[in-house]
Amino acid sequence: MEFAVQASRGVLGLEGVNELSLVVEGTRYWMRSTTRSLLFSVQQDSRGSVDGRLLRPEEYVERNPRREPAITTFDWAAQRVHFSANRDAPARTLPLLQDRLTLLVQLGERLRAARGDGEVEVAVAGVRHVSPYRFQRRGTEAVSVPAGTYDAVRLERLPAPGGAMEIWLAPSLCWLPVRLRYTDERGLVVENRLRRVSFDERP
Repeated sequence: MEFAVQASRGVLGLEGVNELSLVVEGTRYWMRSTTRSLLFSVQQDSRGSVDGRLLRPEEYVERNPRREPAITTFDWAAQRVHFSANRDAPARTLPLLQDRLTLLVQLGERLRAARGDGEVEVAVAGVRHVSPYRFQRRGTEAVSVPAGTYDAVRLERLPAPGGAMEIWLAPSLCWLPVRLRYTDERGLVVENRLRRVSFDERP
């Protein structure tokens, strides 16, 4: 999936592109998100196992040229999550735990399992701790993005430290996101709008 990205704060704006890929081979998966613009680049990687429709992360990495990579590791056997950015505070694994990247493809699966109704809660491991992400359905909208127009379910993350998050999921596109919007506590708004998507089935 390729998204057109626009970041803005007040009258200042910046445009870029976000490429998101997911590869599944047997019981293993790999995900990567790379966001680039003229002034910055950020890469996220996730790898782990596949159990039916569930992704079970084993390692999540955030890379930014300005600092050391932040690595989150999931030890499911020991029921621990370890953070390179917060080594003294490991967390416990929780059922259906995701990372910041797998959340984008697993959220639609949760909503579909709930028949698209009500509230969805997902435990998410970031780079320093595990947090509950609670989303409320805000209805279905016709969303126009560069890739076309989709009937999409809009989810809004309920108030939480760090800012706001909205996601539009398209049932006709395997419940994948076609639009995402993040707003941080300092007023920075980052919006992703789907530009193109392709599926490649391997034998």
